[in-house]
Amino acid sequence: MWGMSKYFGDRHRELIDEKIARYRASADDPRIKLVDRVNQLEDDLGRTLLLLVALADTCMAKGVLTKKDITEMAKKIDPADGVPDGKLDPEAVWPESASRSQPPVSPEEHFRRLEEES
Repeated sequence: MWGMSKYFGDRHRELIDEKIARYRASADDPRIKLVDRVNQLEDDLGRTLLLLVALADTCMAKGVLTKKDITEMAKKIDPADGVPDGKLDPEAVWPESASRSQPPVSPEEHFRRLEEES
């Protein structure tokens, strides 16, 4: 198993408990479902950001990459979605045809697969 798997595993279980509580509270109110979806997106973004920062910091600490390397690659990748704006449209990574046949996995599923590979 990789070094942080217990941490992410524990956090994953906490998030599942939180989701269950939110779903029970939401019943069938569409406004609550929208709020839940926004909360879920914020959670996904936070987990993704944590993983990204951990990976970048680990690579820099081990001398695999420098901050300059990461910055140069970001500048190179940024226009891949047609707009050099400091962000990347997910469709540039998962083209429409690919996303229909196999959508990208959630961060939880990604972590589960990583743990299975270990």
